[in-house]
Amino acid sequence: MQNQNDDLQQKIARAKLAMGGDKRHISPDLLVNSLVDKRKSSLQLSPSDLATNNNSTLSPEDLEKRKIEARLAMESAEYKKRREGKEKAEKDRKLMIEKVLELKQARIELERKRGLDSKSKLIYDEEKRRREEELYQKRLQTSKELISNIANDSKTSVGNYHTLNSDLNQQISSGKLTMAKIAMEEEARRRLATLPTKKPINTRSILIVIAVISFVTLGSLAVFFSLNLTSPTSSTIKPLTIDSIIFANKHQELILDNKNSSDINSELQNIVGTPAQGIQIINIYPTKQMTIDGNTLKTLAVSKDLIASLGIDLPANFTHFLLDKFMIGVIGSPTGINSPFVILQTRSFENTLDALLRNETVLIPNILNPFLTNPLYINNVFEDKIISNIDTRISYDLSGEITAIYGFLDRNNVLITTNSQAFTDLLTAFQAPKKSI
Repeated sequence: MQNQNDDLQQKIARAKLAMGGDKRHISPDLLVNSLVDKRKSSLQLSPSDLATNNNSTLSPEDLEKRKIEARLAMESAEYKKRREGKEKAEKDRKLMIEKVLELKQARIELERKRGLDSKSKLIYDEEKRRREEELYQKRLQTSKELISNIANDSKTSVGNYHTLNSDLNQQISSGKLTMAKIAMEEEARRRLATLPTKKPINTRSILIVIAVISFVTLGSLAVFFSLNLTSPTSSTIKPLTIDSIIFANKHQELILDNKNSSDINSELQNIVGTPAQGIQIINIYPTKQMTIDGNTLKTLAVSKDLIASLGIDLPANFTHFLLDKFMIGVIGSPTGINSPFVILQTRSFENTLDALLRNETVLIPNILNPFLTNPLYINNVFEDKIISNIDTRISYDLSGEITAIYGFLDRNNVLITTNSQAFTDLLTAFQAPKKSI
């Protein structure tokens, strides 16, 4: 405490000295003028430079820049940390918006190019068919001319055909081959055929046996390691802990064991249909049981477990990038009408966004329909809309009412729900500091 008082007294003394309040010291003006004169002499400025410097004033831009620098120099460490955090979040948000626009533009360009490619392909196919037709007509004309020439050529005759006896007699009559030579070659061939031959080692059979033994051994090792490495153990299973992505006022369990997709869908629809008391978020956490070392444990289901249990048909290029953690639930409203929501986490913002843009009219209804008594109506098109600085995609019904909305809360979390107010409330809860229960 004494040290803090001493530091405070020292700061007060320095402040008085700077403001000229302590008469025991040299006048600040004299000291400043002396320092300025010393600086001028060290710079060796000319009279014209001194006159320019004395008459120069700061421009409004430079003055504003100096003010900003002064504010930054005077801010505390805690305030600086908060300011830098806000600047980083704003920068990340702008980068994500730019990336979304870039991917959408690439998708539009790809669709346009596909249309041009389809048109070019039709022209190419028609040109190819025409060339093949011309080539066929030329070959047909050539064949007709060849048949006509053969039919009109009466001098054409077929020569004698060759046989073994005729060729042999011809060779003998020409003197190139004699009967004695034929007999000698036949006798040499016969003796060669009667010589004992050494039966070669059947190396092929040996190689086949070695290969079979190797495959059996490797297969046994693979099965052994597969069973030991993939079998869950008590040390690999995490205990059941409820940790929702955003803060929830209430947590409700959804048991997946011994239920089909219709039963689970009915249970979800009952939760959504139960009126909520004001604006509150209900986290629905699916669970399943696992038997390990004779003990039955209850664990949280991962995203792939939930997709399989609900019977949702999602393309592989979308599910491939999903992480295990997710959140499903219901958010209330002042009118008492609940809205279901789904938050999925992805390890690739670019690939997940691209998959959604490709198949949003199929993906979004498939994800939301298990929560709804009436199938979701999608008017075959989604439109862009900025909500609370978040780039979203919205679908409307024929009366202009919103039926579905989705957008990325950040680069790892995509939120899917049924109206803009629910999206805004969930975004606010996501951005607020997470509370502890």
